[in-house]
Amino acid sequence: MPAASKNSAFIATAFHLLHLIIRANGELVALLIAGLYSQAMNIAEQIIRAESTFPCGFSNAKQCPWGVMYHNVDIPDSHDSNHAWIFSGDPQQVISEIEDFYRDKGISPRVRRAFPAAQSDPFGKVLEDRLFSIEQDKNRFFLHRGASQIDATADLEIRSLKTPDADMLDMFEHSDSLRGRLVLESRKATADYHLLAGCIDGKIVVAASLESLGDVTRVDDVLTDIKHRGCGYARRLTQALVEYHYEHIGNQLYLYADNPTAIRIYIEAGFEEVDLATTWYQAAAE
Repeated sequence: MPAASKNSAFIATAFHLLHLIIRANGELVALLIAGLYSQAMNIAEQIIRAESTFPCGFSNAKQCPWGVMYHNVDIPDSHDSNHAWIFSGDPQQVISEIEDFYRDKGISPRVRRAFPAAQSDPFGKVLEDRLFSIEQDKNRFFLHRGASQIDATADLEIRSLKTPDADMLDMFEHSDSLRGRLVLESRKATADYHLLAGCIDGKIVVAASLESLGDVTRVDDVLTDIKHRGCGYARRLTQALVEYHYEHIGNQLYLYADNPTAIRIYIEAGFEEVDLATTWYQAAAE
């Protein structure tokens, strides 16, 4: 059955059950079902909100009536650190404001958008006319919903850090990029940000982070040292990450991925792919 048909059937069944329960004067149970239904319907909105706010942790933010412009002139080639997120507004005026703002800072203007897949996007045509290159986001989203099937046999010491230490920063620079190191180095320490590291003989070989963003927690900064890949360390840390989340945070845990190997690990850890019925893209000025 197509996803849309499944969703329609679920919605119809939920409302039918809710109606029967209310008739039976089961107010408490009715409220519980209504809450579950609302949560299921709002997960796309919660993830969009989280994706539009997570750069606050390592970038400056200029709030606008139509959205927000993130900027960090110390890392001009970081797209996460330097882009505008548009929610609404007049396309011509908004894009002009974005172009002026970033060019004044010597940064290429970039835009990110997310909107219901069934709707057309009034900003796309304007971006094309202004010679922005538009790229559809291929990332897939996953929620943690099931029991983990990971057999965590890798001998890995798990550490919780508030900020990255020199060992972790070096790993990001050598196994990812200098840009990756600078973004992590710019990360602001907050009570909602949790950094986990897996160590062998005291040396960090794998890392990942959790950030609680309202009703959801986002997994990020996932990286294995280039010399220690294929040893099961990412699988072991993913298991630890899930356990840590439910012990210390406890809201809805999600992540995004497009790497098939990583996706297999996440599914093994109890993550399930969700269709947010949303179109995502990023655009950059030529």
